[in-house]
Amino acid sequence: MTTDDFLCQFVKERTLWRQGTWRSASRCRADVLSIAEKLSANVAVIPAFRDNHLFLACLAACLLTRVPLLLLPDRLPTTLDRLRARYDHLLLVTDDGDTNLALCNDQILRVVLGDNDNETAIDYRPAANQLVLEVQTSGSTGIPNAYYKNWSGLIAEADTIGRALQLNNTGRHVISTVPLHHMYGCAYALFGPLRWGMSIDAERPVYPLDLSRVVAAAPGPAWVVTTPTHLRAYVASTEQLPQLAGFICSAAPLPVDLAKSVEERFGCPIIETYGSTETGAIAWRYPTHTDVWTTYDALTVSMDDGLRVHAAHLPTEGQLIDDCVELLDESRFRIVGRATDLVKIAGKRASLSELSDKLRAIDGVEDGVFLQPPNRLGQTAGTGRLAAFVVIRNREPDAISAALRECIDSVFLPRPLIPVAQLPRNSNGKLPREALEGLWQAHARRYEVNT
Repeated sequence: MTTDDFLCQFVKERTLWRQGTWRSASRCRADVLSIAEKLSANVAVIPAFRDNHLFLACLAACLLTRVPLLLLPDRLPTTLDRLRARYDHLLLVTDDGDTNLALCNDQILRVVLGDNDNETAIDYRPAANQLVLEVQTSGSTGIPNAYYKNWSGLIAEADTIGRALQLNNTGRHVISTVPLHHMYGCAYALFGPLRWGMSIDAERPVYPLDLSRVVAAAPGPAWVVTTPTHLRAYVASTEQLPQLAGFICSAAPLPVDLAKSVEERFGCPIIETYGSTETGAIAWRYPTHTDVWTTYDALTVSMDDGLRVHAAHLPTEGQLIDDCVELLDESRFRIVGRATDLVKIAGKRASLSELSDKLRAIDGVEDGVFLQPPNRLGQTAGTGRLAAFVVIRNREPDAISAALRECIDSVFLPRPLIPVAQLPRNSNGKLPREALEGLWQAHARRYEVNT
């Protein structure tokens, strides 16, 4: 498929699959054109869809009308305020009648899947530098920032992923448990499959029972694009997942033990991918085989103040990522941790993400995270005592603390270890820093911690 033909893939036969049947090309065209005729040139669109096909139609409509699509990590008022400072008009396009968003009614376009046909040809050729997406970072490392994705860069990213992973050799269908309005989902469950000639499922199943149903109804062996949080639930469930080609996993570190459990449980491979909002896809690996990451062939990496990513399709040469790596050569590395993730207490160093992995690996722990409480950083950055939140099933906090003493140095033991019903993860499984700090402030007084 050429770059010019790519948009036409949105409206081809046997591309979009819904509950046992294909969405016809004429109805796909009708979906796209119905949304496009309601867009004006002076808006920026926020997509909020439960249905992947309508997301695709919205994206295609924005391409046709040259309207930027905003991919947001959340729809909090603070996020919207930052956008209003730069855009005169924000338009939420959604299929969700209960959407909770701080916009006036005249700034919301609600769409439904239609049953009309439209034979009008869509013959649009996007310019290489056409702005397609504005992507906001999740804020998991601080204040969110905006990054801009043009047409040629998105195509180049899909191509480099395709050459490395060759997913269409073992599967022809993609199911995503990840929202397409996150860059990870957009790359691996939307632009990639369309570029590689694979079909896309309309549903976004999250719970094990739903995923089992969608996989069973798929038109053939399917790759599932997902996160470690979702994988834990699938392994713990009794649901079967027939005719899987494999799993693609990202959005958070994937513990090796969990990766092994997935492969043993479902009899298929798992590929872990690494990337960032700033750069898109960077590298990949089979986590049960190696701890070394290999970059996609269009990219190289270097290391100075942090990880720098080099690629012709990126707008910034040597884009800096807030991760520390052990560089093996310009295309292979091991991840040590984020610069903001490293802590030093009593002369000893540790990574908050590694400590969190050890907490989540304890029997009876459903989820958990270590943090350095924000008000303790005034002592000396990265040296204050740690805390942790934990979601526990059928165990007491004291038992979890005892298990931690067996696997981490005592100076890193969380004081306090706080049981909670759930962690404030976003729909992509990440923990934005602002949400985690809010959770800490809500519990600090109860545990008599000086904040």
